[in-house]
Amino acid sequence: MYRCVIMDNSGFVVLHPDFLYATESDEYLFSKVHITVKEPRIAQSLIEKRLMIQQHCLDFENVDERHFWVVRCRYSWNCC
Repeated sequence: MYRCVIMDNSGFVVLHPDFLYATESDEYLFSKVHITVKEPRIAQSLIEKRLMIQQHCLDFENVDERHFWVVRCRYSWNCC
């Protein structure tokens, strides 16, 4: 079975089949959901193929190292 999932260039899910049946009270469940949480197998495949790469940065205010994801695309008019 295939699923259509749309995500932004940071890996946050923009559209997912589950979103189609959500009510307004479910909205908080779907705001800022990352692909690693919503579809871990898809995320793992993207990581293995180096299409999603973890980057690091420093949070100077809290003196902490943070990480974030960058999604690289191959076949898009909007590739980096």
